[in-house]
Amino acid sequence: MSPRGGQYPVAVIGLAVALVRQAGLSFRGTAAALAVVAAAGPTALDTDRTPCPTTVRSWVVRLGYAHLTRPLAHDHSWAWLIDHTLQIGHQKLFAIFGIPLDQVPFGVRPLPLADVHLLALVPMATTNRAQVATALADAVARTGPPRQIVSDGATEWRAGIQDFRVRYPDTVGVADVTHVAANLLKHYWEGDPQWAAFTRQMAATAAAIRQTRSAHLMAPTLRARGRYLSVAAFVRFGPFVLRKLQAAEPDADVVAHYGWVAGYAAALPVWADQHALAQATVRVVRVEGFGARTPALVAEAWEPLATRDHPTTERLRNRLRAYVGRETRAAHPGERLVGSTEIVESAFGVLKRLSGDQSASGLTGLSVGLGAMIGTTTRSRSRATSSGFPRRSFRRGRNRCSGRRSSGYGGSSSGPTRPREKPYQIRDEPETTASLTSDQPTISLK
Repeated sequence: MSPRGGQYPVAVIGLAVALVRQAGLSFRGTAAALAVVAAAGPTALDTDRTPCPTTVRSWVVRLGYAHLTRPLAHDHSWAWLIDHTLQIGHQKLFAIFGIPLDQVPFGVRPLPLADVHLLALVPMATTNRAQVATALADAVARTGPPRQIVSDGATEWRAGIQDFRVRYPDTVGVADVTHVAANLLKHYWEGDPQWAAFTRQMAATAAAIRQTRSAHLMAPTLRARGRYLSVAAFVRFGPFVLRKLQAAEPDADVVAHYGWVAGYAAALPVWADQHALAQATVRVVRVEGFGARTPALVAEAWEPLATRDHPTTERLRNRLRAYVGRETRAAHPGERLVGSTEIVESAFGVLKRLSGDQSASGLTGLSVGLGAMIGTTTRSRSRATSSGFPRRSFRRGRNRCSGRRSSGYGGSSSGPTRPREKPYQIRDEPETTASLTSDQPTISLK
């Protein structure tokens, strides 16, 4: 059965979206896969037509817009997860995700993409507490006031949540465990002269052997931004090299390029201990959240680590313990709160992967399709999305949400306008003057 006004059966649309969501195929790859299936002979798809990549992209964007505007239940206690998307021209999208707390799989697994809902996408050139508080207040129309808001702890998030709580005092702000752990490692390690010297020497060694026959010995690269969120491989590399140096017959290339690592033999295991403490805390909170048993579970996860006595390690342990205790006390008796925004980064990663299949300016319009990459998509929902959405109404809403005007997203923007850092915007289309319908309250045009 084809949707009203459509050329393809719902089964084809559903399979195409599933290939993008679940199989990780690009739009071009999805179109090619459907062409192979159609060429193989009669199938349950019941069509001899196959979509082009642009059509697949359109389905994803339309489904994402439908997810962004569909009504949600107000009879749950909701957890909101907030963050900025990656840079889009000179602006970002402030994204609000949500999940009912009674549907969080506490104690079983971390949140998967299928569990969360996209509540709002708000274009912002600059971010301040007033903008954040306003965006949060507008999103209340989707789910009612949330029980908690989880963020990475940035200053503007904390201030905006604080202003939001003036009106909704039952909402609590929770800091994401991964960012807290990373910030603590950054605090202690960047103040350590040995760590600074070690990272500089690693970078110098990598530069020296990059285009030589020893390039396979290069250390993992520390990212310029968010380096302490992905420092695990770098921390493990030091002890690995040290073991190679201490072997009975060490490799000559390892000795030649990394003999200096032996001078850090005392510091390397201490850094490994500190990283292990942080990672154990993250693993527990990602799955268990914050509840009455969380402090005991974290302490239990620390026991097998057998960390060495070191004053910085003890300070880190105390700071992590204080953080877990503080967030746990915010939960009501018998309640558990979400403690991680990792799923938000996963959603942004999917969007970034898809943007690589576009032209150099393809991300802006595709941002509306973020909702299609999360939540649960059924065949009936695909049919309703394909047949129940007037094309012109969809384009108006998409353009206003993704900000087709070069001067900003949906109108004037506050703060200075900076040159575009990346040419992410898609080719402009004529802007319509019609406004969104009243049943689509969560797309902020401010």
